[in-house]
Amino acid sequence: MKYVILAGGSGTRLWPLSRMKHPKQFLCLENENSLLQNTALRVSKENGKDIFVITTKNSQKTIYKQLKKVLSNFRKSNLIIEPTGRNTAPAIAFGCLFFDPEDIIVILSADHYIKNEKKFNDTLIKAEEIARDNYIVTLGIIPNSPKTSYGYIEKTNNSIKNGFKVKKFVEKPDESTAKKYLKDGNYFWNAGIFIFKTGIFLEELKKHSNDIYKVLEQIKYKKGKKQKITINDYIKFKNISIDYALMEKLKILVVIPSDFGWNDIGGFKSLYEILDKDKYNNIIKIKNNNFINVNSKNLMVFGENRKIIAIDLENISIIDTRDALLITNTNSTEKIKEVVEYLKKNNSKEI
Repeated sequence: MKYVILAGGSGTRLWPLSRMKHPKQFLCLENENSLLQNTALRVSKENGKDIFVITTKNSQKTIYKQLKKVLSNFRKSNLIIEPTGRNTAPAIAFGCLFFDPEDIIVILSADHYIKNEKKFNDTLIKAEEIARDNYIVTLGIIPNSPKTSYGYIEKTNNSIKNGFKVKKFVEKPDESTAKKYLKDGNYFWNAGIFIFKTGIFLEELKKHSNDIYKVLEQIKYKKGKKQKITINDYIKFKNISIDYALMEKLKILVVIPSDFGWNDIGGFKSLYEILDKDKYNNIIKIKNNNFINVNSKNLMVFGENRKIIAIDLENISIIDTRDALLITNTNSTEKIKEVVEYLKKNNSKEI
């Protein structure tokens, strides 16, 4: 298998740690490696030769530098550069042009956390077996709580080896619906991890999203002629996710129920779930131990140089950077996206 990492996101829900010029996939949040480095390290069997990254021009230098540091066989030619970002459907379709039709590729996000890496890789091997029979495979995370921040996948009872044919995709539910899904046992979190032969993917794209396929054919023609693919070529793609463009329409989609400790690190609340905590359930990431705690618990504190003192606080995130300070209830961190939109509208330099 070849592993294709999508690394074009901006990570706005982790602002002010994550910035437009240095988004979350390049941050070291869980250990000494960045999220991108961890994503590549957990799957590569050839010291980077089997790792490919889809991104835009602005990030290519950082990606190459980070991956070369931990995987000596990673090559610049394994960077697949989009002229501009157009969401996941165009990115994956464009990426398929760089592989042979019989190649089996694994689509991964650069910002996922996986606790049990052996179990994860074992599951990918099971997915590969199904993909070789011309199915498209996705990994459905067995839910352990009624999460409302994820989309869900419902399975049928039609088993295909270690998986099941997919019945439907479901939008992010409200809490009562999520509780029903949890009790039902046929619903899984949609992790956005896909395994398929590139030739099968393109056949299905032609059937179900012909508008995207037609643009891809034009780009393929220019690529074959070794002509430059421009932004004007690329913006002909509809800006649409792979779920909406293709996966929700497929008759050959198989889901493998999976349980390997997955988290998408979408925001500070999910980051709090995975990081190690002290005896007060606090996560403290401050240089030189510049933190004083007075009767505070369930905190997440990131700091650079200043001393930070917390007195009688609970369920609070404090993110202190060189040019911005965020203080929020950890349960309200989804609203950070609204702050970033405000900063963008006002041309703020802090984004």
